Amino acid sequence: MSQHSHHHDVSRTTHTPELAQVRELNEHLAAATRAGTAVTAADLDLAGRADGGSGGTASGGLAPGAVLDHLSAEGPPDFPYIEGRFRGAGGGGGDLVGVEMHTAALRRLSETFHLRHVWGA
Repeated sequence: MSQHSHHHDVSRTTHTPELAQVRELNEHLAAATRAGTAVTAADLDLAGRADGGSGGTASGGLAPGAVLDHLSAEGPPDFPYIEGRFRGAGGGGGDLVGVEMHTAALRRLSETFHLRHVWGA
């Protein structure tokens, strides 16, 4: 998401469907990680993706076992850019790597948690 240089701080009182869905997914991601059932890049068909985002690029792209730590939303609240932050992106641990989350990956993530979210037009 490096092509989107504008960062908009979103008030906690701003409630758009996308931001509510991001918050709900982050709650489920945290619970899944605590339960030892973390969501990986392979689960979302994102293995090998290397669009970098704000966290840099993993050499060779995301490792299949890279764990989705959380989602972040930047940009205007009515149409935010959603980024997945992955740990172990290059096969190691440590730094988080950001990858833009497109509609297909967001839908798959919502389905993973049996959530009825609407993504895309």
